[in-house]
Amino acid sequence: MIAEGIAGSSAELRAALVTAGLPSDDIEDQGLRFFRFTVNGRIVAYGGLEGHGSSVLLRSLVVLPGEQGKGVGKTAVEHLMSLARAS
Repeated sequence: MIAEGIAGSSAELRAALVTAGLPSDDIEDQGLRFFRFTVNGRIVAYGGLEGHGSSVLLRSLVVLPGEQGKGVGKTAVEHLMSLARAS
């Protein structure tokens, strides 16, 4: 799985969040970092991190419907946690 940073203004990110019923009105705020997760060039998930001082919050993980039940979410969370620890 590869994580690529994407802007909070990304239309594809906003669409994925809205489709999943997750909040999207503040995704362009400062302190937020979002990522697109791919496997073999195929988009499988989106997720983000929200910084608060020395703390980092896991923000809105969306696994695309066709990828659910395959361990994508677990792998994406592990990757996000690694990025958060490195922050």
